[in-house]
Amino acid sequence: MATLADLPLGAIILIPVGTEENRQCEVADKNNLVSGGTVLVYKNAYEESEFGNSTLYPDGTLDNLIKNTIFNSFPQTLREKMIDVTFALKGSNSITRKMFALTYTMAGFGNNSGVAEGKALQYYTSNVRRIKKKEGASTSWWLSSQFSSDRAWLVNADGAASDYRPSGTRGVVPAFVIPQSTQLEDDQNQYGNYFIKGLLPNDKITVTTVKPKNTYAGSWDTINFEWTYASREGLAQKKYELQYKDTSHTDWTALASAESANTNVNIPPNTFAAGIVKWRVRCTNANNQVSAWSEEASFTAQGKPPTPTVYATSSPRPVITWTGEGQLAYQVKVDDAVLRTAYSTDGQYKVKEYLNDGAHIAAVRIQNEYGLWSDWGTAEFTVANTPGAPITLFAAGGEKAALAWTETDHKTYYIYRDDIPIAKTTAHTYSDQMAIGTHKYKVRGVAGDSYSMSNEVTVTLSVDAPEIAALGEMQWLRLEYSTAQNSPLGVSAYQDVAYQFYAGRRYPVAETSQQITKTYSFNVAFGDAAQAAAFEGLLGKTVVYRDQHGCLCTGPLMAYELSVDQFFSAFSCSIQQTDNNERIEYD
Repeated sequence: MATLADLPLGAIILIPVGTEENRQCEVADKNNLVSGGTVLVYKNAYEESEFGNSTLYPDGTLDNLIKNTIFNSFPQTLREKMIDVTFALKGSNSITRKMFALTYTMAGFGNNSGVAEGKALQYYTSNVRRIKKKEGASTSWWLSSQFSSDRAWLVNADGAASDYRPSGTRGVVPAFVIPQSTQLEDDQNQYGNYFIKGLLPNDKITVTTVKPKNTYAGSWDTINFEWTYASREGLAQKKYELQYKDTSHTDWTALASAESANTNVNIPPNTFAAGIVKWRVRCTNANNQVSAWSEEASFTAQGKPPTPTVYATSSPRPVITWTGEGQLAYQVKVDDAVLRTAYSTDGQYKVKEYLNDGAHIAAVRIQNEYGLWSDWGTAEFTVANTPGAPITLFAAGGEKAALAWTETDHKTYYIYRDDIPIAKTTAHTYSDQMAIGTHKYKVRGVAGDSYSMSNEVTVTLSVDAPEIAALGEMQWLRLEYSTAQNSPLGVSAYQDVAYQFYAGRRYPVAETSQQITKTYSFNVAFGDAAQAAAFEGLLGKTVVYRDQHGCLCTGPLMAYELSVDQFFSAFSCSIQQTDNNERIEYD
């Protein structure tokens, strides 16, 4: 049986990878570069690539493409045969590779500025033998050698050496070494090419998976499956068959088949369950010879999780539960209002709000490891509150809303201003100073998840002079006097507007932001030193300002200017309005 050692230089070995052009490797060296080894070099350029970010080959773009992508495309049995080759490079340390680009020396051009980069390969004795093609046309191709600090060596389309910038793209010509004792098939194909023993299934046909492979694919999309077909006898593909396994199919299951020479097929959306999918392919040639199944390939199908099953209790604060698969996060809503979004595998959520009696819809969706949301699962439920003793609310206005209500057996009371819960208490009274003008109040008494609502009362809050207090302390400081001749209060507001020009329009379109910057400026004077000192102590604090005109603002007292005479300490100051959310959370 013939071996590589029996072949002449320039003989072509067909490797079952890639396109027909890329399957051809020529015998370039025997028992020279590596003792006992035969150097096989691509007869043509694999594709075009950059050399890298610099002119140093190790771990650059070209090196990584060859030693990783191209190397891994070879059959495993051939990869296991490859011999490590160690060689020097100008400007770099010696490197060891199983697959590599030829050096300046290996390509037959001699030492590179005095550096022997391996040995000259026996086949490359002329420019003609160094000519490589890409898609039938002669092309230039990279060597692994540095020309200068900013140029790398390559072989021109005519086979002569030249230099080029590393950021440019040129052809890629991989080389590798296998033992010269490697056995060959007994016969050649119709073109006189040789085959390595055992690389072709059935000794006739090689089928190799290409994509999807070691990647992610959305199961909601059409997925293209691709493979390569190689026949030792040069016979065309007549038929293909694909099989797969996924989380819902533990045995090999038919995926696609056709009487066709195509080496790809589109699989429709929603074919695969989310998770790891394995697949394989086999082909039949024109003589009805069937290949073995290819090595299996796998990819991760990214699919949205199944719709969760949802349940809800009927209390005013219902407990919503659900079951689903693959949950890493969830979102809960009731009657289209989103109540909770959390990164959690929990399957239960208790609604904090008190729902009105009647019909409601609970909805839950879950998110899986791929960041995909399921469809909303829903459940209809009916709330039926069981109220306790009735609550009668009384209120008086003025500088504060003084609220009081009849005693009941409820444990906790929530105070509402204009339907927003602003406070809770176990007492039967409450004083609200954080408002000005006319407002509506009511009280909810709760015991467990049941509740009673008081009557609603309307209260008007007013002051006869401006006043200010630190938020939370509510020790009001009256601002009765000012040295300003006109109104002591000024308000400035700014809303951001962006102008965008669009094709076909002469004038821009205004796009208004929802954010507003509002600043309140005022003057105040104190004849009392203690009051002046108290005002100075508010600097930097978040304060509440309100006045007899119905103005109320909350924000930090940012700055002031102080002038002092024998009678007054006069302040010019400003407050920037901030969003003071008074809504409290329910227990």
